[in-house]
Amino acid sequence: MKRLYVVTACVAPRGTPTVARADPQVRQRDYATALRFWAGEALADGHGLLVVENSGWDPVRLLTAADVDPARVPVLSYVEDEAVQARGKGNGEALMLRRAMDWIDAQGDKPDVLVKVTGRLVIPNQRRALAGLPSGRFLRCQVRGDLREVDTRFFATDVETWRAYLCDLEPQVREAEDRYLEHAVASKVSGAVYDGVRRDPFPTFPRYVGRSGSFDIRYPDGPKVMLRDALAVRIGRYLQRRHF
Repeated sequence: MKRLYVVTACVAPRGTPTVARADPQVRQRDYATALRFWAGEALADGHGLLVVENSGWDPVRLLTAADVDPARVPVLSYVEDEAVQARGKGNGEALMLRRAMDWIDAQGDKPDVLVKVTGRLVIPNQRRALAGLPSGRFLRCQVRGDLREVDTRFFATDVETWRAYLCDLEPQVREAEDRYLEHAVASKVSGAVYDGVRRDPFPTFPRYVGRSGSFDIRYPDGPKVMLRDALAVRIGRYLQRRHF
């Protein structure tokens, strides 16, 4: 099955709240490292790669920093509406999913599977995590313990499921009310499963390498680190709500 990896990016998060790792030069280095990895993995396996970047960063500059041929990787680079960015980074990311779908619909040769990747992250075991993808309607994703959140850093689905359930998320993302993109996607996953879409677990847990843009902490690369950093994220969100 032909995959398209949809890599989301925001190199210069101007006016976006709750972004601790905000320096555009630092973020470009993060994206360059990750894009070098994803281009190497996806293109080498005969799949496609699409970068969706919502701060208007120069696409050639970004891909050149990653040693990626701009002719081989399309980049949708635009400046998101200031009101959207002010509501939170999850709002901008939600609209990236719609823009990606619009771009795909305009292409003649469509992929079978879409893989969403948070653009500054590397997942060294992504091939194993995506092994044995089912045919038909499915969502392969990590649903967190209480079923209220989906890990939106990395998931895979078929094109029709993406179009039906992941293109109208932005109104449901209300970060000031602790309703994040992860919650909005979880609600859609529940509806999709009710409608007969198969929820397909990862055969192996994705291993993330990189740093959180929201809290500037290293992402977990093992169970103990994962628990520590998950706690740090929850504490960080609590402090943001309290305006400490």
